[in-house]
Amino acid sequence: MGFMPNMQSEIHGIVAVDGPNWRAWDGIVVDHWNVACSPGAYGDYISPNHRIFLTLSVQGGGFELETSRGSFVHAGPAAATFVPAGLHAVGRAISIDHLRHIDIHLSDLAVARLLRMAPPREFFTRPHFLENDEGLNSLACL
Repeated sequence: MGFMPNMQSEIHGIVAVDGPNWRAWDGIVVDHWNVACSPGAYGDYISPNHRIFLTLSVQGGGFELETSRGSFVHAGPAAATFVPAGLHAVGRAISIDHLRHIDIHLSDLAVARLLRMAPPREFFTRPHFLENDEGLNSLACL
């Protein structure tokens, strides 16, 4: 078998309604989650691999993803956070009942391919936050 992510998580008040449904190809694993969130729900996450957290729908307020290098509230569809490998993140449900999202896990090989045609290596050392981006909307629709 090829690349499999090894994200460690500890969640409280977040329950999978459906999922994960996942697909893998060429150093990338994408998993789709449909979760219910109770008041005060949160999770701690860390992975040895880079990942992108992309919201597809949020019912209610938002889902904050916080790292030591910044935080971002996912308040609607097509919002994303790039989390570098090894960076601890805490996710908090802020007045939401339901969240659909995907996690895109990237192997070192996939990142190396991206580096040849994308941002410089420094890009992959800090989190990045995107919202209402046309490319994200296209990815979310897939």
